[in-house]
Amino acid sequence: MRTTIEDKDLAKSLAAQLKMISDAYSTGKKDVIDNALNRVTSVREMDGNGLFDWVTDDVDLDGLEDRIKKVFGKHQD
Repeated sequence: MRTTIEDKDLAKSLAAQLKMISDAYSTGKKDVIDNALNRVTSVREMDGNGLFDWVTDDVDLDGLEDRIKKVFGKHQD
């Protein structure tokens, strides 16, 4: 059993969390159940800690190297 739901989406959807856990229990396999419970717990904790507010998919990487050099100075060999 493999799911493709993103962590942020899973954290916000109680229905998706319940489905993931229910599907895991329906397999009867301890490792699958443990993995589902761990993932749901983990994403709920990340959401509660505000991690998903810090992460963005639209990071602007243009000029990143120049900005790093400006902040930290030029690398000296």
